[in-house]
Amino acid sequence: MYELGYALAGLGLFLAGLLQLAHQLQSLTGPHVRALLARLAGGPVSAAGSGLLLGALTQSTSAAAFVSIGLLNSGALRFSGALIVSAWASVGTSLLVFLASVDVLLLGLFAIGITGVAQLLNLNRVAAGQRFIGLVFAIGALLTGLGLIKSGGALLQQSTWTVEFFVFAGEHALIAFLLGLMVTLIVQSSATVSILAVTLNMAGVLPLSEAVLLVCGASIGSGLSVVMVTSHLEGVPRQLALWQGLVKLTGVAIVLPLIWIAGGVEKLEALLGLEEWPVPTRVALLYLVLQVAGALGAGAVQTRLVALLERLAPEPAASSRFAPRHIDYTDAARDLETALDRTVVLPER
Repeated sequence: MYELGYALAGLGLFLAGLLQLAHQLQSLTGPHVRALLARLAGGPVSAAGSGLLLGALTQSTSAAAFVSIGLLNSGALRFSGALIVSAWASVGTSLLVFLASVDVLLLGLFAIGITGVAQLLNLNRVAAGQRFIGLVFAIGALLTGLGLIKSGGALLQQSTWTVEFFVFAGEHALIAFLLGLMVTLIVQSSATVSILAVTLNMAGVLPLSEAVLLVCGASIGSGLSVVMVTSHLEGVPRQLALWQGLVKLTGVAIVLPLIWIAGGVEKLEALLGLEEWPVPTRVALLYLVLQVAGALGAGAVQTRLVALLERLAPEPAASSRFAPRHIDYTDAARDLETALDRTVVLPER
């Protein structure tokens, strides 16, 4: 029962901390940060760096995509720059997956302790202090949740039906792949599903080969999630959303054949000299490689993909008469998913 309590409490703290962290970081991506991103996205390298920063701040491919679309609609970002920012934002989300592969429980406990000291010092009396306490507490809850999940992971090894399920999934590669895809569509985060793969692998329930397929499926599911959520958009915003899906697909299309040609994940890692690395770190590294391969691969054929996007999502006929001039970022900073609904469209003069 203690192990079950650790696992459930860890899951609750992790999800609550992730939600709170997203809320706190979204409040930081207001007009000033967005203006900074727009200025930095002038060249290919700086645009990639802006995407990394955006992905690291939001820890969500969907949120990063909506911010990019908002900047594009407001005219603060060119379409070519938005493509690069959106592609490399996925790479920035890999930070959370790497945190899951190391022992972070003590760090999380200290972070929660810092918020208690801050409260005793009455730092919450000022707005900056409140933001600091909220951000540090969210990080502490997230890291503590990860640590508790790993502490209770032994319970999964003792669960017969859980082990049998993953053994069955391992015998059918498509099932493990689809499992990662479907779970990502539900939780709206490939990083979260990849963290689940790391945790299950550390608990001895999920072999490396299955974890790899789960992460690949999660990457595809993340791009598909953005495409589905933005199905109501038209023209260039829709093209940018479809681009995100193509970037994720490109990463999997590059990495999976390399694994197959090498004869499996273990053999490929042996060729690269990674067999001595901890397996959870190797799973996290795979997630990073998928995102980098997608960004580089899609960037290499960007011209052809843009032509395809223009055919899939052509500009509406009425777009020549109206153009977005301003986005009210005040509410959008608190809820990125409604940012597009707050676009103020004014006729051209």
